[in-house]
Amino acid sequence: MASPARLSGLALLAAAGLASAAPPGVPPPAAVLDQMEASLNAGNADAFVAWFAADGVIREPAGTVVSGKEQLRVYVQGLVVRGYRVESGPRTPGGPLPGTATAFKWTARVTFDGLRTLGVDTVDARAEAVVDRGKVVSYTPPFSPGSMAMMAMAAAIREEAFVRAFYEDVVNQGKLEAAETCLAPGFVDHAPLPGRAPSSTGFREGLAELKVAMPDFRVAVEEVLVAGDRVVVRSTWTGTHQGPYQGAQPTFRSVRVGAIDILRIENGRVAERWEQLDSGSLARQLGLFEPAGPAAGKPQKNSSKKGRTGGILGWLNDL
Repeated sequence: MASPARLSGLALLAAAGLASAAPPGVPPPAAVLDQMEASLNAGNADAFVAWFAADGVIREPAGTVVSGKEQLRVYVQGLVVRGYRVESGPRTPGGPLPGTATAFKWTARVTFDGLRTLGVDTVDARAEAVVDRGKVVSYTPPFSPGSMAMMAMAAAIREEAFVRAFYEDVVNQGKLEAAETCLAPGFVDHAPLPGRAPSSTGFREGLAELKVAMPDFRVAVEEVLVAGDRVVVRSTWTGTHQGPYQGAQPTFRSVRVGAIDILRIENGRVAERWEQLDSGSLARQLGLFEPAGPAAGKPQKNSSKKGRTGGILGWLNDL
């Protein structure tokens, strides 16, 4: 009869899914998950995805399903960028599955960039996975409602700081070289400055021209709202028209106008930009609109200019 110690050892091996179920040359299921998460902790998205079966998926607790090797890679890169790390506890095999697949459930301790901003070091969560013949068929990362909420809060704080730095460094201080690291390679500007391409190059060229027209131009960020990958910025623009702009001579008038920008953030960079500018207020401050009532002896402005809209300082084309 086998000794109690021997029986205990066999029981532990079976419970950990490390018994002879794995074919020769294929790592045991629990070891597959250990190595996969080690790749994640090392920031190696390619090595992490390599452990997935061709039809393997990531299933979030909220129901989102990520499939396909490229989409899995993008998903994991998003975690890596945020400094997401996992320290998993013992993996408990679940109920029997058809064929050679093995299911696991376990608890894990999770950390990621920004947690300390919230006064927290780590959060605890649960994870699940199904492994078959050395490949991950399904993986539910260690997320919980609390950890997801904290990740969202930390991301919002980080993205607000990034956006405020973007306006200060690139727009206000005119550090155009900083735009290279702030704008995504495929950046699209849906409100480009007049005559400029809706690209990062067009954005930099237009901003440089704007600084010539208004050397004291500044954007005061009043409020930042983060919703997923979208950031809404409410701001106040001030400046004095002191230099030529697209053939228009300086008026030396000061302006103060409100604006709303929407930025789409992708992998820590601005991928798209939309803008809503109070162009009517801007035109009135520059005297493009005449006040109602008698104005004897004063020439009237062309009323066709009243409806003009466009990018920043588009109104200067009509001066």
